[in-house]
Amino acid sequence: MTGKILIFEGVDLAGKDTAIEKFVKTNKDGFVLRNAYKPSMSKDYKIFDAYFSMLGACCELDSGYVILNRCYPSEAVYSILRGEDRMDSGMIKAVESAFIDRGDAFLIMLDTPAETLIERYHIRGDEHVDLEQILMLRERYETFFEQSKLPKMKIDTTDPTWVKQVETFACITE
Repeated sequence: MTGKILIFEGVDLAGKDTAIEKFVKTNKDGFVLRNAYKPSMSKDYKIFDAYFSMLGACCELDSGYVILNRCYPSEAVYSILRGEDRMDSGMIKAVESAFIDRGDAFLIMLDTPAETLIERYHIRGDEHVDLEQILMLRERYETFFEQSKLPKMKIDTTDPTWVKQVETFACITE
């Protein structure tokens, strides 16, 4: 088995950390890279250097998997909050092409229903998260997902079979 890259994406409160934790408990032959994004990186496109570096680190992978907890799709989706829209950016397309060329990268989008996001928002009581923004970003993720050329799937983490679905989709188990 060659190594796999699983890019987990979804809006704030979608449950990425919980989903990744559950996946890693079931599949021990891998590791997680978190997006080390800082807003200042976006202004001069250093963020794309970081994404290419992440991909370079994954190139040494012979088996198992690497989970990227947020990656270039987040930049495309969240860029609108910084006053620019990189959804159709040439740099976004270049990063995606590099992941596609590798041949073993998969986009996993947490498809969290709006009602669940609203419920989590009220339970969490986080003043740093704006509910209207989350719902708008959820729509942008939908658009990104539809346009992405990577092998991709949506998961509903309330479905108890989702871990097996991801394993099968990305050929993690043999």
